[in-house]
Amino acid sequence: MKNLDRISRRGLLGTSLVLVPAALAATLSPAGTALADALCALTSPQGEGPFYPARFGKPGNDLFLGGAGGKPPDGDAIVVSGKVTDAKCRPAAGVLVEIWQADRQGRYQHPRGQAGPRDPHFAYWGMALTDAKGVYRFRTIFPGAYGGGSFQRTPHIHVKVRQNGRLVLTTQMYFPGHPLNSQDFLFSGVPSAERHTVIAVEERGGGSGAPTAFRFDIAVS
Repeated sequence: MKNLDRISRRGLLGTSLVLVPAALAATLSPAGTALADALCALTSPQGEGPFYPARFGKPGNDLFLGGAGGKPPDGDAIVVSGKVTDAKCRPAAGVLVEIWQADRQGRYQHPRGQAGPRDPHFAYWGMALTDAKGVYRFRTIFPGAYGGGSFQRTPHIHVKVRQNGRLVLTTQMYFPGHPLNSQDFLFSGVPSAERHTVIAVEERGGGSGAPTAFRFDIAVS
């Protein structure tokens, strides 16, 4: 946490983040207030887990260390984007969204993570500020499952949200329809009425060869 606190907002704004707004905006009439409340139900919180980064790299929303022209990490490229709002669906601009995750082999960039070499082309951690419409975006890879025997974690991405310097949410993002979801004790521990708030939505389009896109909207109090 102390390392992250030293990363100033000004410093983050000075990095080469490219926040590409996704096609997420929706117009809601007064008659749709009940629908808006349902769509913007507060995202269910989850624990930080044991593998919060022990060290941080250069802040940015691209977890491919080689950038556009470099050697990509091992794994399937994905884009994770979404909108951060309050419970009334009002967009939250300038909010810091932080993610960390396992690589394709289920290894974290952490000394207590799964044994084995780490991917030198993958950042394992990233951060982005929401734009004026509350939108954030990351380029990363589909994370691997890990564990064994009676313990196995389904693929997931950890998320923290900070607003005005205050931590307002820690949660995990899950992938829709993954067969390991039902076996994952943390996913199953989310109340059934709230489970939809921690499952991303796979988006279509993007053209041949484009990375699979997932939308993960976040609502905070």
